[in-house]
This record gives sequence, C-alpha cells and structure tokens, in this order.
Amino acid sequence: MNNFARIRGVGLVKTFSPRTAAPTVEDTGTAQLGDGEAAVRLDPVFAASMEPRASYRVFITPDGNSNGLYVAEKTAAGFLVRESKGGRSTVSFDYRVVATSIGQLGQRMSVADGAMSPRSVHVTPTRNARISPPAPPKLPRVPRVPSMRVPVLSQLKLPRRPSQAVLAPGRLR
Repeated sequence: MNNFARIRGVGLVKTFSPRTAAPTVEDTGTAQLGDGEAAVRLDPVFAASMEPRASYRVFITPDGNSNGLYVAEKTAAGFLVRESKGGRSTVSFDYRVVATSIGQLGQRMSVADGAMSPRSVHVTPTRNARISPPAPPKLPRVPRVPSMRVPVLSQLKLPRRPSQAVLAPGRLR
C-alpha cells in the first residue's frame, strides 16, 4: 500500500507498507545476552495492542558468533532469549515481534464481496465519467524449450564403494 512521509530536508516522499494475510502489529529492537540469556520487555503500548488470547512470534538474529539463540519463554510482558548448548556469551541480537492485532483473533485474508471488488469501484468526477482499472500488461510469448532426457538415478552407473570414486585434483576435499 502506498503511504507518504515527510522527511526533514527532503520533503514528502512516497513509501510502501507490506500487505499481510492477517491483521498484525509488529515491533523490533536490539538486546544483549548477559551470561547466555536476556529478558526482553515488550513496550507497554505495543503489548496493549496485541490480542491477549493469541500467541505472538519472535524472530531473533544474533549480531555475532554464538552457539545459536532461541526463545525460551514468552509472556504478555516480554520474552526470554537463551544461547543454545548452555552458552554463556554476551552477544547482542536483533528481534522482531509479530502479534495478532487486538480484537482480530481468527481474522484472515478473504475474498472481498462485490461491493469491495476493484472492478466495481468507480470514481465519478463532475462529468459522470466511469473510470475502469487499467488492462493487464501484454506479456511477450516465451518460446517452447525442447524437453531434455534426464537419466533417472537408478540408471546411472556409480561405483559400489566410495573408495572407487575418482575425484579431480583440488575438488571436494
């Protein structure tokens, strides 16, 4: 969807927002492990916009070397991130929280009724002109590619033991 934003020193710019199949709210941030774990508190305004009867999703990306990170616990107030394999690092990480919007439990993308169909929405300027959506672009014809015979794995003659395989020097070391 198109949006507009005013940027200092630039002026009004056109921006875009994602389209989702469900009504969601999102928040992002950065946190840091301390001795292998971090408790991240959700912004209270963001938490109040989340549907309390639905679970939320947390996506985490470590900003450095680690044994891997995982979300160990989620509550209405925040979540706990731990390092895998009992790690005790202090790596920072970025997170993205995606939650169902309050009051929207079970809502998903659906086919709009005829009244909302883009083809049935008409703008009526002063002359009662009817504006139709633009025709889809004509796509060039793509020539047919002749079919190729690809041998089935069972038809290939492979060595019986890996030690019989011959490898070119410098390959697959």
